[in-house]
Amino acid sequence: MKKRIMAVVFAILLLLGSAGCGVADLEDGNESAKTATIKYYLYFINEDGDQLVPERYRPESLDTSDMIRDFRVKCSDPDPSDGNLQPLLSDGLQIKSTVVRDGVLYLNMNEKYSSLDTARELLVRAGLVKTFAQCDGISYIEITVNGAELRDSYGKPVGRMSADNFVENAGRSIHSYQSAEMTLYYTNEAGDVLIPENRTVYYSSNEPLERAVIEELIRGTTVNGHYPAISSDTKILSVAIQDGICYVNFDGSFQNTLLNVQEDVQVYSIVNSLVDTCGVTKVQFSVNGKSNSVFRKEMRLDKQYEKDNGLVQE
Repeated sequence: MKKRIMAVVFAILLLLGSAGCGVADLEDGNESAKTATIKYYLYFINEDGDQLVPERYRPESLDTSDMIRDFRVKCSDPDPSDGNLQPLLSDGLQIKSTVVRDGVLYLNMNEKYSSLDTARELLVRAGLVKTFAQCDGISYIEITVNGAELRDSYGKPVGRMSADNFVENAGRSIHSYQSAEMTLYYTNEAGDVLIPENRTVYYSSNEPLERAVIEELIRGTTVNGHYPAISSDTKILSVAIQDGICYVNFDGSFQNTLLNVQEDVQVYSIVNSLVDTCGVTKVQFSVNGKSNSVFRKEMRLDKQYEKDNGLVQE
């Protein structure tokens, strides 16, 4: 009987000892286990300035007020593992103050925010929302500039935002593909009408569908009688979605097309394709981050375009 009791005691001691070793490993040595528990991210801007890149981050405290203070510092003074990444806030851009009311975090930015071009502003806005929406109890983020409400290019208040408002390609590494049925609009030889073309496209799961649609339009068509409406040398700088509006930022090649295509056909080739395939409601363009100009002769870049069936060939 005495031997049995001693055996039980010894077994309990072994269990306690092994449990203690497991805790020590997690705290001191098992880096992969520690990383697996991290569910928070800091957001950076890539070297080209056209994408958000998340990096895992372990906050020192999970208290909401502490996390807000921590993220506020990290947005402008980060230490990314990749030295080519840019901080979310740079060149004097700062968060002046933060206030939380009824689950809404109000971020008051300094005057530098107003000087951001359209593409950069969208990246910064998305990064701020995605960052601070991680804080417990924060359902929405609202951005102000020197105390004034943030407005879009039409003067409409942007209002409250959540992380779900934004779709942005975070990184370019390709690990898997998914397929989509796309309705793409090309043109005829005269370049004066739109011709719809349906195809199944496989694209990277790291890439927004909206970007994949535009890449297909740039790639062109193999259907006889169909012609591209967008030049093959057109470069996409960024594609972002907010509240059903797709913001497309091209480089200068978008303006320098040599194709024999009407300018409205070029614009609505993209707009109609995005609306039909992705379900967005409107599309706004910019070139090198700026939308205060026109495309070719008459198509304003600061306008949000809706689908137009008037150019579609019967």
